[in-house]
Amino acid sequence: MGCRHNKVHRANDVTHVQDLTVGLRQIHVPLPIGARVDLETFTRIWLQVGDDDDEWHQVRARLTKLDDEMLIFNHLEECVDYLQHEHVKKLYLIVSGKDRPNEYGRQTIIDALRDHQLTDLYVSYIRRVRFGHQYISIYGQFDDGNDPRHDDEGLSEQMVVFGFTHRKETSISNLTDSQVRFIWFQLLLDILLRLPRNMADMSDMVDVARAYYDTDPVESDKINEFERTYRSSQAIWWYTNDSFVYRLLNRAFRTQDIRIIFAFRLFICDLFTQLAQVAQVAQVAKETTQTAPFTVFRGQFIPIDELETIKNNVGGLISTTTFLSTTLDLYVAFIYAGNGSRLPTHASVVFEIIVNNAGNDSQLLERPYALIAQYSDKQDEREYLFSMGFMFRIISVDEYGLTWYVRLHVECEVEQRMKELSAHLRRDMIESTTDILTLGDFLIKMGELEQAEQFFGLMLNLQVPDDINNAYLYNSIGLLHIDRGNFNMGRTLFERALAMLDGNEPHDPFMVTILNNLGLACLNQGQYTGALKYFKRAIKNSLSENTNASMYSNMGSVYQRKGQYVKARRYYRRALAIEQMYSTYSHFNSTSTYINLGELENELGNYTEALNLFERALNIYQQNLPPNHHLLAHPLNNMGMIYSEMNDFSRACDLCEQALQILMTSFHRNKDEHPLVIATLNNLATIQFEQNDFQAAEATFQRILKLKLTINQNTSTTDPSLAITYNNLGMVQLKQGHLDDALANHERALAIELPIGNAKDVAITYNNIGGVYDEQGDFINAERFYKKAYKTATTVLPAKHPSIQMYMKHFKKARAKMVQNAKNDPSEP
Repeated sequence: MGCRHNKVHRANDVTHVQDLTVGLRQIHVPLPIGARVDLETFTRIWLQVGDDDDEWHQVRARLTKLDDEMLIFNHLEECVDYLQHEHVKKLYLIVSGKDRPNEYGRQTIIDALRDHQLTDLYVSYIRRVRFGHQYISIYGQFDDGNDPRHDDEGLSEQMVVFGFTHRKETSISNLTDSQVRFIWFQLLLDILLRLPRNMADMSDMVDVARAYYDTDPVESDKINEFERTYRSSQAIWWYTNDSFVYRLLNRAFRTQDIRIIFAFRLFICDLFTQLAQVAQVAQVAKETTQTAPFTVFRGQFIPIDELETIKNNVGGLISTTTFLSTTLDLYVAFIYAGNGSRLPTHASVVFEIIVNNAGNDSQLLERPYALIAQYSDKQDEREYLFSMGFMFRIISVDEYGLTWYVRLHVECEVEQRMKELSAHLRRDMIESTTDILTLGDFLIKMGELEQAEQFFGLMLNLQVPDDINNAYLYNSIGLLHIDRGNFNMGRTLFERALAMLDGNEPHDPFMVTILNNLGLACLNQGQYTGALKYFKRAIKNSLSENTNASMYSNMGSVYQRKGQYVKARRYYRRALAIEQMYSTYSHFNSTSTYINLGELENELGNYTEALNLFERALNIYQQNLPPNHHLLAHPLNNMGMIYSEMNDFSRACDLCEQALQILMTSFHRNKDEHPLVIATLNNLATIQFEQNDFQAAEATFQRILKLKLTINQNTSTTDPSLAITYNNLGMVQLKQGHLDDALANHERALAIELPIGNAKDVAITYNNIGGVYDEQGDFINAERFYKKAYKTATTVLPAKHPSIQMYMKHFKKARAKMVQNAKNDPSEP
């Protein structure tokens, strides 16, 4: 007898174009360097200085309503005491008051908090608060009262991270460790360049800029001028002008803020296009002059940890994730780098970049660079501008006094594997469509679910009522819900999309997609009859054999969960044959089927074969997906359960912990509700059980049961995963001698499992009920349920399966005890 693992299947989803949960209202604030971070990951404290008044009480009431997790203190000492006792790592501190005393200045706060092991600290001072319809806007105030528009040093003091580095903001990606993420970001840029262009879209950019600078009259004038006069031929001029364009665009790329990137989409396209045109003109001139390699420079003030990444990666590759401004003038670069003494957490760096200048026309079109002096607002700086996504080989890193000097070489050729992956993903997700929803679909595939949510939120605001294209939007948002484990909402959106297609041809590929996705939602809800109905209908209407492979794999998952293993294997093998026939790169399309087939082999006791399939899937995911993508948790979790079956509990626990860490990061907003998080907690608890840590295991199972009942609103009697929890709770109660509780939970599990008809699961529960009666000394009922377990299991499992042998062993022992008990009973004739 033992606890039951949660099976982590990966059902295929077919996306034609690809949880829009609202959650808490966010408070939007201008962060250091203008970055916007996920404030829900920070401890948020408002430090109110000075006497309270009626206005402040109104502010406090509204603030508490909008952000009930914001802590409010009146004294810095209270704040310090709280941080000390709660072990806070990430803090956003807002200091307010009509007359802010000097003791609450920037350096005082840094000194007070220095010893509290903070990893991220942001401090903002405010002079007024404005309440909007859904959020609070907070506007900064400088320590010295200088106008930041005319004082670069004052601007640095306000906008810089005080003593700590914001880890979400990266201007340089380490390709040695993150080549895959680099490729995905390049594809994101390719999608932006392919989106339909409409000058009306420029209003999105203007609206975002006004929201950021609505209290800055100088910048507001520039925004108004931009709106009145901008033409696509002026993109380079506006980018090089000291204005909102440069700051907001580069900030968005550093933080990968999809809201701003999307709002700036038209300007990004214009800037890229004009740069490519200038580069092509230069290319023609170069063909007649045979220009030799040349060198450009860039001065920059960068975080220490980013410098360490560069130092530790000499010989490797780095990339830029935004447009890169450089100069032919080394002196200008040193001016921009500073003297290295401004902040202990940052370093002055001058980059020397050697450009081969031998690129062909196609390379210039994909990643252009050019001397832009005659198009620039700063013609005296002799600026070379590189488009986003350039790669550089690090040649050397040297220190000269207070400045670091980094030599780079433009890398035109990339590794063959990166070429193949990039080509595969581009064919799969970009070249097939230029629909605007492609961007949201891409973000889902990239695992950036929160950014996808932001994007689809924008799309919802732009939708036209009763427009047939809304069906595509509802399908895309439905898939986002499926990935987040919100199957009810996903199903509702798929049904809405399908209803909008009423009257379309039944063979419409998009209708086939929605039917498959409806089946996927039913499958994850344990509604197997409904799932089969949708999958069969989708296959009947489909004209694409490649698309059918996904449906065959999904049907295999249904039959597996119903305990019909022969049918399940047949459908998996059929899907795999088609997927491998059409796969063009590393069998990526086969990973879901590998995982599902591996789970089937695991259930049949073929652990070596199962482990091989899971490892194959994990290897493909690691080569093709960004690090910490939530799909990586699927094979990791299942591999952990294989090692648990093989009694290697240390390895099992390590793999499940890796899976849990990925899932908690990916789904941090709904981690207590996501089925995969709950399944992984269950698997960790089974390992505790196998190691005889029954108290810890019971506590975890009780927590899981509470979460599931809350999700199902205490009404579900058909959720298969609930049966697993009842069973596991019963097992741990049995081990602790709580026999009545154990029997009640096993009977609850059986009531859910019998209608589903999975013979293997039913056999396990029969066996566990027999075990409770055995411990109670009721050997007649023990023998009866052990016999039921054996007979039920033989209908689906091979004769040599360990479970078959165990059930027979339990049956024989119970019968022997019953016979011995009869002999010892003097009342028996």
